[in-house]
Amino acid sequence: GGGEMWGRAQMARGAGGGEMWGRAQMTRGAGGGDSKLNSRAEVLHSRAEHLFSRAGVLHSRAEHLFSRAGVLHSRAEHFFSRAGMLQSRSEHLFSHIKCFFLQKSSIFTQKCISFLSKALITA
Repeated sequence: GGGEMWGRAQMARGAGGGEMWGRAQMTRGAGGGDSKLNSRAEVLHSRAEHLFSRAGVLHSRAEHLFSRAGVLHSRAEHFFSRAGMLQSRSEHLFSHIKCFFLQKSSIFTQKCISFLSKALITA
């Protein structure tokens, strides 16, 4: 998105200003006879436009990569958030299991004590 626009802006800027500059050189050169200089300037101008176009493409690709990196970062954060939720759920579950076993063991202990006390009384 932004990279393409940047590339186009550079190309448009280069195309407008460069062409005018090229024409000015050509009209100036028409009298002076330095057409080699003009053709050289046009070649350089064309190369410069090509480089700006490439820079725009690379900028666009870089933006795409950063966008992808952002998406992956967001997914990783989501994953860690889910992992945290699962850990908290498992801790909650273990807490319930621990309570359950503590209750059962205390009931078992109470039954043993009452059984032993009855056995001692009857003995």
